[in-house]
Amino acid sequence: MVNQDIIEQSKDIKLFIEDKEISGADKEAFINVILSIEPKSKKAMRLISNGYAFDLFLFFLRGLFRLEPSKRWKEISAKTRDMLIGRMLAKIGFDGPESFKVVHENRSFLFPFPVRDEYALSFLLNELPGYLSEYNIREKDVVLDLGTYHGWFSIYASKLVGDSGKIIAFEPDSKNLIDLKRNLKLNDPENIILVEKGTWDKTETVSFKEDSGGSRVCDNCETKINVTALDQELKELKIPFESIKFIKMDIEGAELETIDGMNELLSKGKPSLAIASYHVRDGEKTCYKAEEKLKKLGYHVKTGYPSHLTTYAWKD
Repeated sequence: MVNQDIIEQSKDIKLFIEDKEISGADKEAFINVILSIEPKSKKAMRLISNGYAFDLFLFFLRGLFRLEPSKRWKEISAKTRDMLIGRMLAKIGFDGPESFKVVHENRSFLFPFPVRDEYALSFLLNELPGYLSEYNIREKDVVLDLGTYHGWFSIYASKLVGDSGKIIAFEPDSKNLIDLKRNLKLNDPENIILVEKGTWDKTETVSFKEDSGGSRVCDNCETKINVTALDQELKELKIPFESIKFIKMDIEGAELETIDGMNELLSKGKPSLAIASYHVRDGEKTCYKAEEKLKKLGYHVKTGYPSHLTTYAWKD
């Protein structure tokens, strides 16, 4: 994996962890590193002249390492700094003053400024390979993205299924929806259907805790959201069960109810599933009960990818 490989090469990355405050000297040191790597690069100069340099560095550092830089930035060896900045510059291009481009697996993604989604790159490099390790999304596929968050899986999958495929994206969190819609507008996919609801075992209104990537159904929370059973929602959307090829799910523990609400889909269709199942309910990770439910529906199951524990299910 990218993270472990780089960290093993650079022991002094640990110097980044200590605090989040960035001094002017740190910023100046960073700019000097960029200039020392590509002193005549228009890309590097544009980074600096537009004031994006340090913002971008924070974004990529969080994404690649899930770490924060410390005030001791200048103490890090030149070799390590060159490696970090070199990796960053290798990933980016510019599409104008309000966005920059990340190229991953020969597919490009536009990220907005100001950068608010510090884990977007981490998702592409770490979580995405886990979701897709047991199923290859193909052209013309219909894919369900449950727990769309800021949209990075949906945007990536939309490029794989092409114009003849479709992504149905479910996201109930009103704050996440702001960034999700912003990212969808920026990347402009025409094959994503956004459903502003959560998924559950029935259609109703439930209490909900809005907590960015940790948003979840909860008892007695003030926020209320609409949730839906997939069997019913897909019928209303006129999406045939048999057309669904893949379901990605990361819904903070609601996967158990959601499986109960899609029994007809899983019985009549044969979608493969990748379910984030590290969430804990009643003192137990949801992977165990998710596996039990899916086995009863005739699925083969296994749980793996420890860095982002995922339960995979498929039918012959």
